[in-house]
Amino acid sequence: MPDESFAVRRKIGLERGYDWRQYAADALTHGSSLIEHLESSIQYRESSVRHRQKKAEDASNVFVAVNARECRIVSIVARDCVPSYTVPMRRRKRTPLRLSEPKLHHNVYVVLLSKAALKDFSIMRRNPARDPVKPAVYVGMTGLPVDHRFENHKNGYKSARLVRKYGVRLLPELYEHLNPMPYEYAVQMEKDLADDLRAQGYAVCGGT
Repeated sequence: MPDESFAVRRKIGLERGYDWRQYAADALTHGSSLIEHLESSIQYRESSVRHRQKKAEDASNVFVAVNARECRIVSIVARDCVPSYTVPMRRRKRTPLRLSEPKLHHNVYVVLLSKAALKDFSIMRRNPARDPVKPAVYVGMTGLPVDHRFENHKNGYKSARLVRKYGVRLLPELYEHLNPMPYEYAVQMEKDLADDLRAQGYAVCGGT
């Protein structure tokens, strides 16, 4: 059986009741290995698929999808039904990123608190070395106009408890020369301003 394909020889061997030992011995007897038969079978299947593909395309003007790994035709569809995304698309131009300057729309602010705030335990705990002459203040940071932010505090909208309860007015002389600034700077400036005022003897809350 040297001229027969591997698949045909295997089928004949099964019909004759060969087990795998007899089948291997039979293949070696005829001067060819099992690997050679397997390679010839794969080549035969590939040529058969190519022939079927060419025949189908010439006969009916169709689009044939082939699974090359499994050597079989997957689907046959009319060329008019082939979706438009099979057409190569134009490559989009990449626009370089423009590094814009940081926007200066954040502010730090200081709110004067009433004398009653000095009796609040949280303020006394944060300012053990305060100057009795200096008032209590609240230090904050916002992206809104400072006066709008103070109104929000007093109206209870995203407000700090101490400002809502003890807030009197803004102290622009302590912060106005610093504004405006980018967000990252404002976050750090809020902490620095609170530390500076605390070092001057103010009873400071906020600034975190």
